[in-house]
Amino acid sequence: MFVESASFILRAAVGGGGKGGKGSASKRSVGNKNAKPLWDPKKLMPDMYFSCITYLRVDKIEANQVTVINQHGGGWLISKDILVRDMWSADHFDQEIKCSMTDLSEILETCGDTIFKVKFKKKVDAKNIEEKLSEIKFASLKKDAELKKLAKELVEGEDCELTGHLIESDNNLGRSVIIDVHAPANNNIRQVDHRTIDWIILKNVKYSNGRKAKDTPELPIKHDKTLPRWDEKKLAVGNCFSSISYYKVKDVTDKDNVQVVTPNNSTHQLTMSRDILEKEMYAANCFDKEEFISRTNLVELMTNARETAVTVYFHKKVDDAYVKEILQGAKNDDFKNPTKLKALSKELVKGKPIEMTCFLTKSEGKLGRSMCIDLNAPWGMNFR
Repeated sequence: MFVESASFILRAAVGGGGKGGKGSASKRSVGNKNAKPLWDPKKLMPDMYFSCITYLRVDKIEANQVTVINQHGGGWLISKDILVRDMWSADHFDQEIKCSMTDLSEILETCGDTIFKVKFKKKVDAKNIEEKLSEIKFASLKKDAELKKLAKELVEGEDCELTGHLIESDNNLGRSVIIDVHAPANNNIRQVDHRTIDWIILKNVKYSNGRKAKDTPELPIKHDKTLPRWDEKKLAVGNCFSSISYYKVKDVTDKDNVQVVTPNNSTHQLTMSRDILEKEMYAANCFDKEEFISRTNLVELMTNARETAVTVYFHKKVDDAYVKEILQGAKNDDFKNPTKLKALSKELVKGKPIEMTCFLTKSEGKLGRSMCIDLNAPWGMNFR
């Protein structure tokens, strides 16, 4: 099927893609053929919400069509406008900021799920030292310059550039644990020593260790949302990108494709392969089973969901407006009948019931509440 949509995310053959027209069935191979749907495809319908955290590497560029490989090994054929509008680059930057080592450490801690590139010194261990010592000639140790150079190399460790995303930071140990997006999935956990960071590329800015200017703004610098996330002219094979994306289904086109929109641009539809939606994105509106757990466990699930789209049912905090609304709707018998009076009292205590499809932005354990983005509310007016 040839797709006419200007914007698209379609299945592409891993290592190839795009020939035969957008959406060509012959190029819709999945990276993992044994991948199972993350939700029941039979339940797909308009107005459902989906989310995914994606890490992509550019495999091929053909005009507006870009073939990428994601962290699952699946191939996507994606229109360039989506890369520019919705995704952060780990390779490109429009400005460089000099800052302290402390600043670099704090910037790394803020990266979260956003992709970045970092240059640092590898930790020196006995194996590294053994390798270096095996390469030198004993006679060179008698030369002061050579000895001094070797001693410095053994202490500092080797330079390393790494592209990945953050798992956790430990200030007590002065290091961060990250996922290396270029490494195999079964061996991709790396550690970065904060004291040896040379630079970090994050959200179109390169932060380098050096003398900090007096007029340097608060770091990390906030991106101007009116500007592109990176310069599309610099796009090249091998570039890496990431995005935290949310999609709402507008129309189920056929057995292969759906039309979706993003919450922050609800008028611009894009074509998406159902295969990608089913196997690489989480649904916020459907479930296969129901489990009864404690409120404590519910709170833990909500907190751990982080940027994943979820549907949550809860009761709003009781306020004057809610009490007034309930009392205005009450009848005389509600006050005289003991059973009805008890039910009315419980209703006033509980607060107004709300069902919301959203994702978490912040959780405050001390106050017992979470800040969320309501996906059904107008963008920019959807903090809850």
